[in-house]
Amino acid sequence: MRVAVLGGTGTIGKRIVVELRRRGVETIALSRAQGVDALSGSGLVAALEGVDVVVDALNTNTFAAATAKRFFITTANHVAYAARVNDVQRVVCVSIVNAMDPAVLRTNGYYAGKAAQENAYLKSGLPVQIVRTTQWFELAEQLSKQLRVGRFAVVPRMLSQPIAADAAARFVAENVLADPWEPIAEIAGPASLDLAAAAQRIASKSSAAAGSASLKVFPIPLPGPMGSGGLLPAAGTRTDAETFEQWLSRH
Repeated sequence: MRVAVLGGTGTIGKRIVVELRRRGVETIALSRAQGVDALSGSGLVAALEGVDVVVDALNTNTFAAATAKRFFITTANHVAYAARVNDVQRVVCVSIVNAMDPAVLRTNGYYAGKAAQENAYLKSGLPVQIVRTTQWFELAEQLSKQLRVGRFAVVPRMLSQPIAADAAARFVAENVLADPWEPIAEIAGPASLDLAAAAQRIASKSSAAAGSASLKVFPIPLPGPMGSGGLLPAAGTRTDAETFEQWLSRH
């Protein structure tokens, strides 16, 4: 089997590449650095030659629905075209738990983009597998960096059931190799957690390790389903065992 991972140098993509190679799978990491641009389609057809499975781990940092939809629909259509030309056996789309929940995607532009991405793939006529995870522990740290001014950061209070990015990557790799494979697969972390509280814990540990003043995280309420449990997985969703405390201890 030969697998191509789009977004193969990103937070989750690079981990998926590592997990697949660890399992002995020939895996290529594709990104703009390798001359492959899924947004323009440049280099994509040639890059997928001889590939059996494509993993779409592409990402864009935006909360604007129009921007997110344009990015995810355009890239999905380009990937689907290149996959069809090369007779790729399956496309694996890495997505988010509850991305298709109408209440959630109406209030969050990024989720609206991911929902549009899933729909674009499902309408492509290709064999498509959607692999969804909850937010990663790493997101709490990313939010505090993105919304930081000096020693202060404002992080929205979002109740989630986060999972380590490493565990999410293992789950994706497991599903890439599954035979038979399920059209939709989902995984979550072991327990619910306020991402703003997690961000403060991460900041405190980082400052203690560096011997510097701690970043002060100000949690702000988030109206709508994003702040009131809309990110939580359905009962019975598979969970990973690693807790936030365990992840923090090795982070």
